[in-house]
Amino acid sequence: MTRITPVNADGAPQYAEQPGPIQSRKCRDVFWLILFVAYWVGMAILAILAIVNGNPNRLYVPTDSNGNQCGLDTSSVPGGANLILKPYLYFFDPTSGTAAQVCVDACPSATGLSLYSSGNYVCQTGSAPTSASTLLSLQNSGKCTAVVYASSPVLNRCMPSADLAVALAMGLSTSSSSASSTATTLSTVSTIMGTGLSLARGFIQDFMTTWQWMLGALGCCVVACFIWLFLLRFIGGFLTYLTLFAVEIGLGAMAWYTYTLWQAQVTANAALASPTAAQQQQQTVNMVLFIVCASLAGIFLLMMIAMRKRIRIAVRIIKEASKAVAAMPMIVVFPITSYIAIIVLSVYYLIIAIYIETTNDVTKLTLIGSAQTVTFIKYFQWYHLFGFLWTLALIVAVNQTTIAGAIASWYWSRDKQHLPRLIVIKSLWRSLRYSLGSLALGSFLIAVVQLIRVILMYIQRQLRGTGNRVAQLILSCLQCCFWCLEKFIAFLNKNAYIMISVNGESFCTSARKAAELLVRNAFRLVAVDFVSGFILFLSKLVVAGSTAFGLYALLQYTGSTSVTSVQSPAIVCLVVLVAAWMVVSCFFGVYRMAIDTVFLSFCEDCERNDGTAAKPYFMSPELAQLLAVKPQGAPDIASDSKKAPAKMEQVKKSGHQ
Repeated sequence: MTRITPVNADGAPQYAEQPGPIQSRKCRDVFWLILFVAYWVGMAILAILAIVNGNPNRLYVPTDSNGNQCGLDTSSVPGGANLILKPYLYFFDPTSGTAAQVCVDACPSATGLSLYSSGNYVCQTGSAPTSASTLLSLQNSGKCTAVVYASSPVLNRCMPSADLAVALAMGLSTSSSSASSTATTLSTVSTIMGTGLSLARGFIQDFMTTWQWMLGALGCCVVACFIWLFLLRFIGGFLTYLTLFAVEIGLGAMAWYTYTLWQAQVTANAALASPTAAQQQQQTVNMVLFIVCASLAGIFLLMMIAMRKRIRIAVRIIKEASKAVAAMPMIVVFPITSYIAIIVLSVYYLIIAIYIETTNDVTKLTLIGSAQTVTFIKYFQWYHLFGFLWTLALIVAVNQTTIAGAIASWYWSRDKQHLPRLIVIKSLWRSLRYSLGSLALGSFLIAVVQLIRVILMYIQRQLRGTGNRVAQLILSCLQCCFWCLEKFIAFLNKNAYIMISVNGESFCTSARKAAELLVRNAFRLVAVDFVSGFILFLSKLVVAGSTAFGLYALLQYTGSTSVTSVQSPAIVCLVVLVAAWMVVSCFFGVYRMAIDTVFLSFCEDCERNDGTAAKPYFMSPELAQLLAVKPQGAPDIASDSKKAPAKMEQVKKSGHQ
């Protein structure tokens, strides 16, 4: 392959500057940083208005027919009442949506007629019978119940028990005949919720019993991640070829299976005098499936043969990424700060979203010194949502840029054994000090696409009951298109962030250079992406699955020896599996970013240098050995590397300088 020397628009060589992360930088894309700050000023004002005027109690505290909240003192509000001692909501007729509902101090425990002598009655707030006659009068006016049904509190609501049908027979409901079926449904729901609460109490008890074991399992998962990252330097090639071989065997097995189905159908149809149209169609379908599977198997085999050198390079790049991570092991801990920031941001978003949802339609702005009013403040949920998506994408961008900067510093260093101190902290400082505007721009693009997808999902839910299949189909197609667009922008952003961490240029310039570099190395990109994707997925599956399975075996053993008593060990292990998957995703997310950074640096290294004493490679001699060199000095990954032993000797010498 002919060496390509990229040039800028003015014809100057693109690689005239020194390689590696530059220290003297300028602030880039400042406008987008100012816009991001201004947007957050608006979010802060919105949060203040929502907190002052919102009332989250409306979401979970039940309200009676008069608008009073059960369990709260609202006597200071006109028409309110002190209901601190009455935290439960009782429905006069649970089968009717318009019947009265009242706050009570306890849910009735028995079903029967409302009698003054027994005290088994429920009345609305402010209606207290003093005798049997006044109770009858209040019952006739609908302010007291004529029949009381047994119930139990669920989320502070008195849910009917299984004998609601008895209460209906006594005259609980005066509505239509559908009350019986409604009662059955309510009883079923109440039973299910009661069972769910019982199971939840059992799960909580299991977690309280085994939390030490769960934390120990997650600690072992962290240790296993470090060990696995170390082992990938030695078994990465084996896992790669094992994965490729398994895919080829799977495609071949599918081709053979569909071939046997096709031939069996051919034999069956030949034995019939006149096969039906369905039988002939089945024969055709089996034949098409066989052709497709055989073609895929053949194409995949030819791709492996044609890309064998590129696959070897991909394996070597993965091993180089392992070396980079091993040289700075604390880099795997850095994403924890991003996870903490994401958790804090998510909690903030949920809290403010609740306050916004529970505000009145008109909000006075007296808090900020204005006599104006804002109507329909609930619609500002979209503004709040976009700010959350933008900030979330920015946190991810800072994390990726910091990791890329540290890995790039390792790659573009001649002496990889003696790296600068605090290399990760310095990379974070460069990202925040000079490139935050560029990261805000990339995050803005992702947030816009994500917001469009959320809007499309909202419209789909609104149209779900209309039966408009054409609109649903159009929206589904749009969802698919914007999902693909989001993945493409995320891929482009990640590589742009790598270039930003190295060159410190603006987002658009870095994205263009990254895209051009990837296009010039498209086949290498396919090999590296395919191989690294399979290896990392397999690695996460092995580590997380082993952690959960090991805990399950341990709980089974301790349970048999009466050391622990767990009702549902499978649920405990499932929770640990989810937590372990998050842990390994954190670890291997760093590893994947390291692979992408090493790959981009490797591609630039190939274009910038030729392995001579004047322009030695920055890559390791082992990786350089996979690049065969033509007489004019152009690396050719399609020819045999053994043809240039003299050149490789120069590479080895330069690698130790």
